[in-house]
Amino acid sequence: MVEGDGESILLPQLAKLLGRPLEDYGVSIITCDNSGSWKRFARLFLRKDTSSNHLPIKVCALRDLDLWPDCAEENDGNEYGFKDHKAKEKGKIGNEGYWLKNYSVEEIEQRRKDHKYGLERNNVKVLISNDWTLEYCLAKHGLFDECYEAINGNKDDIGNITGDVENKATYVQSKVSKTNFPYMLVDILERELSKDIETEKSGLTSDQDCEAEASAINRAERAFSIKLKNKLPSYIVEAIEHVTKPIEDEAAEVSDDVSL
Repeated sequence: MVEGDGESILLPQLAKLLGRPLEDYGVSIITCDNSGSWKRFARLFLRKDTSSNHLPIKVCALRDLDLWPDCAEENDGNEYGFKDHKAKEKGKIGNEGYWLKNYSVEEIEQRRKDHKYGLERNNVKVLISNDWTLEYCLAKHGLFDECYEAINGNKDDIGNITGDVENKATYVQSKVSKTNFPYMLVDILERELSKDIETEKSGLTSDQDCEAEASAINRAERAFSIKLKNKLPSYIVEAIEHVTKPIEDEAAEVSDDVSL
């Protein structure tokens, strides 16, 4: 269960690239609004009995943390900031409750627990984004280059985006289109995989048969899945693994077959 179009478009494609196609495991993506309906749906899969006598259906609800980092604030010190921290002082609706700076580590952890309260048992898991939103997390945790290209159509001026990973992720969050972005990002990742496959196949000799080619493709796909896993925010990987199976099962085999 996800919040919006970004997750519903990206998750099936990311799972496929990770070698865990959701359709192979009978997994459906359900988009729920942010008013709490997802909690009602999640409860349908819960039973009071916490032993093994519960529905054998794995369910995962993905939620955004929705707390804005300091670099999102629109001021002279934040080149990519676009959130007005002083909205209330200007007669607008106040947004103090959304700023990360207003919460202690303990309060943030409590916010995560509040999302999960009474829901995370049996086969139901509730996962909160590592940071602000899905798009921010993707850029911050390893896919900034791909996110930049998805937004701009190329990486020609990517060197002009300066600052640490949080600043760069804020740039992505400020520019991202909720509808076009996931489609563009998937296309870029699929092209990266195609390049890896062609590189792996280039090592084949002309006298090798279709079985050798299929093996080369398989090696490239498995190596790419491990590489992509290491670039994704952990909550996305955990969600996919929860409803399919752990990706680590193939790590040792990949290292034996192909140099990473």
